[in-house]
Amino acid sequence: MMPVFKTSDEEWRKVPKFQYRHYTDESNAGILRHKKKTVAEKHNTVFFYSEDNSSYTAVMNDERANDIWDDLWYRYHKSLEIWTENKHQFHMAKYGKASFEMKDFEEGFLSCRAFIVMVTAKLLENKEFFTDGFFALAVENRMPVIPIMVEPGLEEEFDKLAGACHLLSRIPDDKNRKALEEYKDSLFRTLDFLFTDPEVLEEINRAFAGSIFVSYRKKDFRLVEKLSNYIHEDERLTDIAVWWDSQLVPGENYNEDIDNALHDSRVFVLLITPSILEPGNYVQRIEYPTAIESNKLIIPVEAVKTDRDQLALDFPDLPEVIDLTTLKKLSKAEYLQLKEQLGEFLTYSPEEMVWKHSDAFFEALVSNYADVIKDRSAWPASHCYEMGLAYFNGVQVEKNYDQSLEMFRLAAAGGDVRGYRYLLDNYSWGASNQGPYRKLKISKEDFYKECISVLGELLKDPGLPDDARQSLMREKAKTKYEFGSWMLGWGYKEDELIWEGINDLIDLKDKESISAAEGILNFIIEHYPSPQRKDRAREILNSINTENES
Repeated sequence: MMPVFKTSDEEWRKVPKFQYRHYTDESNAGILRHKKKTVAEKHNTVFFYSEDNSSYTAVMNDERANDIWDDLWYRYHKSLEIWTENKHQFHMAKYGKASFEMKDFEEGFLSCRAFIVMVTAKLLENKEFFTDGFFALAVENRMPVIPIMVEPGLEEEFDKLAGACHLLSRIPDDKNRKALEEYKDSLFRTLDFLFTDPEVLEEINRAFAGSIFVSYRKKDFRLVEKLSNYIHEDERLTDIAVWWDSQLVPGENYNEDIDNALHDSRVFVLLITPSILEPGNYVQRIEYPTAIESNKLIIPVEAVKTDRDQLALDFPDLPEVIDLTTLKKLSKAEYLQLKEQLGEFLTYSPEEMVWKHSDAFFEALVSNYADVIKDRSAWPASHCYEMGLAYFNGVQVEKNYDQSLEMFRLAAAGGDVRGYRYLLDNYSWGASNQGPYRKLKISKEDFYKECISVLGELLKDPGLPDDARQSLMREKAKTKYEFGSWMLGWGYKEDELIWEGINDLIDLKDKESISAAEGILNFIIEHYPSPQRKDRAREILNSINTENES
């Protein structure tokens, strides 16, 4: 390892170990407590590196670095910390003032969730960065590396130094806005994946019944995303994963990852557009020949009209092409409605945005997975929940919040309300402007009401086991409190729901529920501005203490 990663014991003794205050609202029940953690335990922290700038201040003044940080800030706001390095110190970049020194710099570096590298010509001149520097250290320890190219024409040289390493490109081009959209989508998908609880990811990955590999050109990024949605319009294919290279983790060997994904799938879907006829592209050279050699079922689908004669020459032994391009032309009103829904992501004409339904395509897929496909009515509630997580996080499928909500509703109907709790945990405290509530066909207020109603219906079951009943009653009490607090925060008169939730928790009489109620009451006493609410909270808290003493 490079000696730059170490600080001497003598230097270290002069600097106290860095700790920070981390407040957590446990179980969203208002239990506020103080924790101390080291940076190694901090989540959603990324390390940023630029060879062009040797100091934190210089990085701050680099417009290209600021563009990357602004992308991250817009998406993650204050839930993400960006750190940079200067003389053995970590500095919180741009949006904070904290800095600290690590006894073991290597440990601090590797504790970050990802290593973001700004790829420039100057970086590529520093060969030691790749052989004995930050990059080598990250690769050796399997730390996710996200290289972002900000100058054109560096791909070949970067591949020589970094190996077949998946590279993102952020080069502004007023004539090609789709490239910037593709970069942001890949970056956010990667970080969303890295910030997802590993246990959740493992649970999701185990749940899929099979996998479909989609081969396409990067120019057709929006079309392949649409193809995944198109496939999952068929309910029989809901738990069949659709893999395309946006699921590659930047920094990893893309040849190996693509090869593994292709061999793990049963079906190879070739997305046909004029761009796959361009000479020497990766689909022609690598993916299609590998699928032929592996005896995969190949299903070519034409998404945009393409020269069939040239297609036959470039892709020998290609099966019959399924045409998706014969379309009902959208009316002006329908097109404007679609444009309003998709906004800046509408980059294709009305004819390209809507495909006809192809029985041949769906039957080919369904017949190939007939042994693993089960009717959704026969799915266990836990499986519905896992699929809800997959569509919510975009793991091995497209992100589809409506599909996610439908899966969570099916799970809840079967008695598993974890999906509702998952949504509430992620978006109940003022983050609705960044989350699925912007895209779901249900308001946040109605979602809270639906959750409380579903819990009430489940509790009517006379055969419900006692432990399950207790858990659902606690969940309903917590949801009432959260809903009341949220409505109160937006100026609505829903104050009584807060007290209903607290009293419901107290009525459960078990230790966990009483503890949750006490946490909420202490939170109200400490943070709510209204003296009347503080007095009411103290009164209830005193009654709990009196009962405990007796």
